[in-house]
Amino acid sequence: MLQTRDAWQDGQASVSWLSATHIAGWVVKGITMNEADKREVQALNYTNVLLTAAHNLRSSFWFGFLEDQERGFELLQHKLGYGKQIKMSVHNKHRVKPNVPLPEDIEFLRKLLPQDIWLYEYGQLLFEARWKHYKGEEYVDPEIPPLPEINCISTRFVLRCKDPHIYHVWVQNEGQAAHQRQLLPDFGLEGGL
Repeated sequence: MLQTRDAWQDGQASVSWLSATHIAGWVVKGITMNEADKREVQALNYTNVLLTAAHNLRSSFWFGFLEDQERGFELLQHKLGYGKQIKMSVHNKHRVKPNVPLPEDIEFLRKLLPQDIWLYEYGQLLFEARWKHYKGEEYVDPEIPPLPEINCISTRFVLRCKDPHIYHVWVQNEGQAAHQRQLLPDFGLEGGL
């Protein structure tokens, strides 16, 4: 379970980053366990977290997408008032071509990562609005899309999904495991997601 933690916990990293609920030590230097616990509880209020992340993305100076680097860097160049073209290498000489995921794998990942997928899709709308404005059209702020159905939620050490039913607690020690179970009990104990 810990080996796949990045997919189910840090898979929500952009939302947690933009909503200031990220708890990783490489993001928040010197974070205490008490502060991590507080952020974890905040992150379970996904409506607030998603709306905060969307607001902060909308307030950002610039963002871009790896798959659309040319337009992203052109927009950055414009925002900076930089006269030269910003160009970065788009290749990684050490990269191994990944296996193409099966449709059922993609659907499963969508269920695991609804928050980041929602933010990514909103980000695309926002980027397009900024791009059109840069190209001379009137700026129209995109509406925030309907919030996603949350099929899976997680803490640092618990993954809980309703379809398919998954409830896994990664136990480091029994005290920590008991605390995590209180934050995110199994469905039978609380009756919903």
